[in-house]
Amino acid sequence: MPLIEFKVADLNSVHRGVSLDLLMEGAGLEVARFAARALKGKRGRVLILAGKGNNGGDGFAAAVHLHHAANVTVVLAEGRAAVDPKGPAGRALKRMAKLRDIRTVEWDSRTRPLVLDELQRAEVVLDCLLGSGITGPARKPYDELIRLTSKARGSLVSVDVPSGFPYSPAVRPSATLTIEAPKIGMKRGNSGRIIPIKIGFPREAWTHTGPGELQLIPRVPNHAQKTDRGVLAVVGGGPYSGAPALAALAAHACGAGMVHIFTPSNVADVVRRYDPSLIVHPLPGDHLAPDQVDPVLSMATSFRCSALAIGPGLGRALATHRAVQSIVSRWRGTAVIDADAIRAAADLEGKLGRALLTPHSGEFKGLTGRSPGEATDIKARARAAQEAAKSLRTALLLKGHITVITDGKRTKLNDAGVSAMAVGGTGDVLTGIVGALLSKGLSPYDAGRVGAFIGGAAGEVAFGELGHSLKPTDLIASIPRVMARHLGWWGGKP
Repeated sequence: MPLIEFKVADLNSVHRGVSLDLLMEGAGLEVARFAARALKGKRGRVLILAGKGNNGGDGFAAAVHLHHAANVTVVLAEGRAAVDPKGPAGRALKRMAKLRDIRTVEWDSRTRPLVLDELQRAEVVLDCLLGSGITGPARKPYDELIRLTSKARGSLVSVDVPSGFPYSPAVRPSATLTIEAPKIGMKRGNSGRIIPIKIGFPREAWTHTGPGELQLIPRVPNHAQKTDRGVLAVVGGGPYSGAPALAALAAHACGAGMVHIFTPSNVADVVRRYDPSLIVHPLPGDHLAPDQVDPVLSMATSFRCSALAIGPGLGRALATHRAVQSIVSRWRGTAVIDADAIRAAADLEGKLGRALLTPHSGEFKGLTGRSPGEATDIKARARAAQEAAKSLRTALLLKGHITVITDGKRTKLNDAGVSAMAVGGTGDVLTGIVGALLSKGLSPYDAGRVGAFIGGAAGEVAFGELGHSLKPTDLIASIPRVMARHLGWWGGKP
């Protein structure tokens, strides 16, 4: 399983009412039980090498559970002061510090001989230095401690992942107690015996979307330019003018660097009036037609559009149907296909490329020829969506009070949102959100699950202020608050 999914699950657990402290306590208990079994009933020596983060916190929690059964020494890699006292690891350290029979050592050049002696005397050494969140090779003092673990004479056991993994240097344990499931790249050669442990994640942390999904959004670097933040092409409008504008405004609210709207000339001026930031490219006539396909694709390429949002407000003219099929089949980036474009996509089975279809129940039936099932039968709807995604060889987002997002192999449910969102235009907002995420490099499946949560959470925020008087523009106005609330750096925090 990808490492990022565990960070997603951590935050989703908190969202579902299970705190990181409880998860840390669960991890510590399982680690302590394993260590106690390794001591085979005798009061042996256990050495815990602990970092300053949550992996170290797991070690602190394990020490609390072990101190009655073993002589425990804890080495603090960066010292006590480096551990955030306001975080779960800090709280676990505080609980551990109250137990006087647990010996603590702060690592530095003076304590190195002592730590080496403990490494050679301990029957069990627990590696809790670095977890799965590292983004590069271990730096001092962790690289020194990782190399020193080769001197361990007892059982060397890593918690979650071997510290330093997947880079070098990395601990080479005899066993790894990995949380929930092995991470991608773990194997016996680098992790020893891999033993998954359950620590108390609620089932919904894995099956449902939540704030953790936003961890998939790439951070905007300080040197970013417009095109670095994502460039989206929106193809829509003709019979309707509001839909493409709503999609584009939602994409901007989700941080797209540029959005280009391609819309028939009869509504182009109306679309422009929604907001002066909208970039509108008029197409001849009053509906999208096949002779406009080449100009649209050419301009989208020249503007460096990496993603396409097609469908909002297009209408059902036969010529438009053919134009949509041509654009989608020739598009080389990722795409979100919504509204009237979904009907056209039904004839492109297996030729949709890297796309996300976003039908409601009626559009799903038109797309597949079958009903997705009753709104209350979530299991049936999930099965129907999965089968459709497999058949069409694409990702699919089936809208509903509980939305199903699937690529046929992976599936998530989204229960964020309120019934007040059941108004015209909210689907266009979702299309814009997903389009922005696609333009930032997310896969269609990931853009769907992240976008579904953002849209639903924005609805909840707006509902808290306006009740059942919601308009689509109220959702758009709430998107920045959702982003800043659940993604620290979005609001300027470090």
